[in-house]
Amino acid sequence: MGRGGERAAAGTAAGPVFLVRRDEDLHRIPLGAVLVAKHASTRYVQALGKVRAVVTDAGSAAGHFASVAREFGVPTLVRTGDATARLVEGQVVTVH
Repeated sequence: MGRGGERAAAGTAAGPVFLVRRDEDLHRIPLGAVLVAKHASTRYVQALGKVRAVVTDAGSAAGHFASVAREFGVPTLVRTGDATARLVEGQVVTVH
């Protein structure tokens, strides 16, 4: 995908992309995945113990989700604009 987005939680992590399209998908997130979604929802907090990183198309580095991601030490990028369209499920990516 290249570079882009706004850093909401610092760090570097790599793993396979897992696209979250609806809330039910949260129960299927594999351990070590990179959660990729349209927006940074507080519902995704329940997955922070399983994922290596989070990437969203929209969201705020000052938002609640970003604050919790920082507490968990999970690298998070928000406002990428099109990560859900450009990243393919299963594709291994590095978030930095």
